[in-house]
Parts: sequence; structure tokens; C-alpha cells
Amino acid sequence: MTTVLIIDDSPRVRHHVETALSGHGMTVVCADSAMVGLTRLRADADIALVLCDMNMPGMTGMQFLLAVKAIGITTPVVLMTSDSKPESITRARAAGARGWIVKPIAASALFATVQGLLRPAVS
Repeated sequence: MTTVLIIDDSPRVRHHVETALSGHGMTVVCADSAMVGLTRLRADADIALVLCDMNMPGMTGMQFLLAVKAIGITTPVVLMTSDSKPESITRARAAGARGWIVKPIAASALFATVQGLLRPAVS
């Protein structure tokens, strides 16, 4: 079973994303901050993908990406945000983001993005 880590400071967003992915048979673990998410990612080798909010207090999604890269973790990270500016997407990709999902998140688009990154692990 595929495990996805959702990092978002909004309980509503975490619940929405968790419901959408668990409905497709994925195991979902959640974190309410990037620091907690980084700790979970380091501790759980089964995490296949991270969906991380871009704008959070403490550590931002961009800072999370840089921290993940600095410690050598290669798990794909997709950023979730309401920011759809091309320059923001370019900066995130340069920092290592494998994808970008604009909020509000449609469940079908979310699953398509996840499936595209994890294929053939997700069916």
C-alpha cells in the first residue's frame, strides 16, 4: 500500500486531501507543520510522496524542500498553495518540488498528480 504524508496547518485541508487519497486505497499520515512533517519523513521509510502546504507558520514549504534536500531524502514533494504565479513554481521546482497543486484542490486533479508521480505503485 502506498503511503502519502500530508503537511498542512489547516485541519480542513488535511482532512480533504486525506479523504480523497484514502478513498483510492492509499495510507495517509498527516502533520500540522513542516517541522513535524520533516520528523515523520525522516522516521518512516515507507512514505512514497509528500504533499506540503507552501505557506505555513514556522517553516514554509520552500524551507521544507530545502531541508529535505539538505539531508539527502529523495522522496518526491508536491507543494500545495493558492499561489499560481509562474515565478513561484519555477523557484519551487529549482528547490526540488516535483509538482505544484493550486488550492482549492479538486480531488480528481489531486489523485491524477499523485498517480502520475507514483506510477506504477498506484492503480
